[in-house]
Amino acid sequence: MKVAGIDVGSKYVHVYLMEIAKTKIDYVIEQIHDPNTPTPKGLLKYALPTGTNPSEIAERAYDEALTQIQLQRSDVERVWATGTYRKQAKSANHFIPDAIANTHGVLLKVRNAKTILDVGEIGCRVIKISREGKVLDMAVSDNGTVGMGSFNEFAAKALELTLPEMSEISLNYTNTIFSNGRYKTFGESEVVSLVKQKVSKNDIARAVYDAIAARVAFVAQITGLEDDVAIVGGMAKNSGFVAALKQTIGKDIKEPHNPDFVCSFGAAVAAAAGEVDEKVRMKNHKK
Repeated sequence: MKVAGIDVGSKYVHVYLMEIAKTKIDYVIEQIHDPNTPTPKGLLKYALPTGTNPSEIAERAYDEALTQIQLQRSDVERVWATGTYRKQAKSANHFIPDAIANTHGVLLKVRNAKTILDVGEIGCRVIKISREGKVLDMAVSDNGTVGMGSFNEFAAKALELTLPEMSEISLNYTNTIFSNGRYKTFGESEVVSLVKQKVSKNDIARAVYDAIAARVAFVAQITGLEDDVAIVGGMAKNSGFVAALKQTIGKDIKEPHNPDFVCSFGAAVAAAAGEVDEKVRMKNHKK
């Protein structure tokens, strides 16, 4: 049976096409608990920038993914969508919250994970999960928190660096600029000021990641952090940020392969099960 997961996010649409041999609900639980269970066969992962028309891009991304492996829509039995704009995916026959998709995606990649840090363009969420794929608790940053990815991009432009370059030089910082008590006030104007003062770019880059990490850590205080932590989302690919986050929270962090596709992969896994627990408890982080 072929299934698809579509993650319609604020910045990208991610599509994951997958084929499985078994079609029963217990398959997902078997995958999570038994490392010897054969993993689903990934057929293709594909992404496009969301742009200003999530509905159009979601459909185009799905159709282009199918074309690349010479499949028709009728060849895919279930299409489950997730993400901020999941209801815009007209080809989907079911919709699930991001937290549920992330949980199923992470547990098949980091089987002992108990906490998921989802750090993306707009903000972050901290998800406590069980080994059965249930969301036990969740906290999210509210809209008052400066977008994590947006702040990162602004800082890179201010430093006249690409995002990969900024990430790399931050690993070689010398002086610590950021202090945890400033996480609410350290923002774009502070970056501009430091650039004008000709502070080392390495130190500024690290300060930016320290500031973002402190915001994530503040949200994590709401749910608490277990020792087994996994990170997903666009910022998970940024080694400079992940290094700062590990130091801030004082815990090791597992980074699943292709962390930006974990949510769409999880939606496909949930589609393969055909039925999942979709209850989510959520606490909001207020400034």
